[in-house]
Amino acid sequence: AIDGVERFLRSLAFDNSVRAWTLTGSYGTGKSAFANFLTALCSPQDDDIFKCAIQIVKQTEKSNLLQRQIKERLPESGLIRAVATAQREPIAKTVIRALNSGVTSYWQTRRGPRPIAISDLNELYLKSQKGSSIDNNHLLQVLESLAQSSRAGILLIIDELGKNLEF
Repeated sequence: AIDGVERFLRSLAFDNSVRAWTLTGSYGTGKSAFANFLTALCSPQDDDIFKCAIQIVKQTEKSNLLQRQIKERLPESGLIRAVATAQREPIAKTVIRALNSGVTSYWQTRRGPRPIAISDLNELYLKSQKGSSIDNNHLLQVLESLAQSSRAGILLIIDELGKNLEF
């Protein structure tokens, strides 16, 4: 788990680094638990869940290094944490569900006007719930706009990704 966190934090240090991973393994090996832990580390730094995750980091041999990297590379406000469990559905629908949840949580406590991209995401969400076709390029544009608007970035986690392949 610590190796995964190190790789994630290292990727944030460079603009052109790989930032997409797939965790594979047998049932019960901790993939979802790791995703939950990483999500907690990407929470706002004043949230209790972040503080709990840091307590776990403090128990590792690399505690000081990891804490410094977290402080340097992750915004205090946290990332947009877009997390969903896949179902037998198009992957775009899963991504939209994750983004909808993450964006709602992220901007819930923010002051000021909401980015226009939130309205675009809401439209995509409604379309996906009706079973309408989703333009993947438009979804990518909305995702990019949300990341830029947040000035933080997006952590997108899809658990049980294989379910999308069963669709």
